This record gives sequence, structure tokens and C-alpha cells, in this order.
Amino acid sequence: MYARAYVVVLAFTCLAAAASPVIEHAEVIDEGDSFLDNPHYLNNEQIGELFARLSRDYPGLAQTYSIGRSIQGRELHALALNAPAPDGNGDDLLRPMVKLVANIQGDEALGRQIVLYMAEYLASNYQLDSEVQRLLNTTEIHFLPSCNPDGFAAAKVSHNSIIINSNNE
Repeated sequence: MYARAYVVVLAFTCLAAAASPVIEHAEVIDEGDSFLDNPHYLNNEQIGELFARLSRDYPGLAQTYSIGRSIQGRELHALALNAPAPDGNGDDLLRPMVKLVANIQGDEALGRQIVLYMAEYLASNYQLDSEVQRLLNTTEIHFLPSCNPDGFAAAKVSHNSIIINSNNE
């Protein structure tokens, strides 16, 4: 019975693939001058500069702040994204808040990049994408891309030959 079902599914899949048009040319859409155009790992100072630029370019959406310093004195940069309250009278106390934290272990660089990409994407596409507008109109999102900038710096310098844990040991 399962073999017959598999054959039927396989047949429909082949028919659907044969009937679908072939894309001969794909075009990449330019999103403008941004970090998304030239993705690369940012050091801690560059994260601060990126967040400052987002706050400056999108003052109604982005607010940059710091939650303190690491053991080695590196700033713990954070960014809050949300649209102004509908009544324009301060914060909406019933608006849900989400906190995205990455790079807890020093060598966990991918999560750090995803948080940075998401922050810039949401800020730069608020005016262009209705789903982004809906998200930021109803949710306050806080981004902390590096909870362990000391560990990231050590892992980057040593080419990931050592692992620094979240206690910076």
C-alpha cells in the first residue's frame, strides 16, 4: 500500500516539475547601501557604529543603548526596534517585547550575524514591507548581538582554535 502511494506521489511530483516553467535568468534586487550589501563579521566597535547609524537613519524606529561592559571593557551594544505608539503619547505598555541575544559563547559567530542582519533588515524595510510594519507596530524587539564580545575577539584572533565560554574563562 505504501509503495503504491509513493509511486503516485512520485508521478505527480514529476508531472509538476515537467509542467513548471524554467527560469533562465534571475535578477538580484539592489537593496541600497547597507551592511546587507557586503556581509562580513563586524567587530564590536563596528556593531556600535551600525547601531548608531540605524538609530540616526530611522529615529522613529531604532534606539541604541548599552547594557554595560564586558570583563575586558568592551561595550555591550543593544538596539531596540519598534514603531511609535499609535496615540503618539509614549510607550504602549501592552505591546509585547522580544529580546534576541546571540554570541553567548565566544565562537558562536553565526547567531551574531543573524541578529545583525535581522536588525538592519527590519529597520530598512519598515516603509517597504507591510509584514515588517505589522511586526514593528505590534512588537518591541531588542537586539543584543554579542553577549560575549571578549570571547568573540579571542576566537577570531585564534581562528577558533580555542573556545571561550559565557563566563569568559
